[in-house]
Amino acid sequence: SWELEPSRPRVLLAASGSVAAIKFESLCRVFSEWAEVRAVATKSSLHFVDRSSLPSDVILYTDDDEWSTWTKIGDEVLHIELRKWADIMVIAPLSANTLSKPLSFQHRLTFH
Repeated sequence: SWELEPSRPRVLLAASGSVAAIKFESLCRVFSEWAEVRAVATKSSLHFVDRSSLPSDVILYTDDDEWSTWTKIGDEVLHIELRKWADIMVIAPLSANTLSKPLSFQHRLTFH
């Protein structure tokens, strides 16, 4: 008899644009120890995130990727594909500004 190796959870890790995003690389490393990780970063968070320091198995997506991955109706749309892929989304570190958005009915992570 053979056993299937349990699958690792799929975590979409998102960085918002606060100075705390400097910890994003560390969070990616910790999460990737036990999960498959894909990452998204806002334009403002990229001021604090060094892409080259992220674990090699973590794919980082930005707003540019959202708009360059499709060209016509029917093509895959990145944010929809990431929603299908992920078991959970974690926004960390989370700026106070981003935290306030669901409370003010702006209920999506914006990339501007």
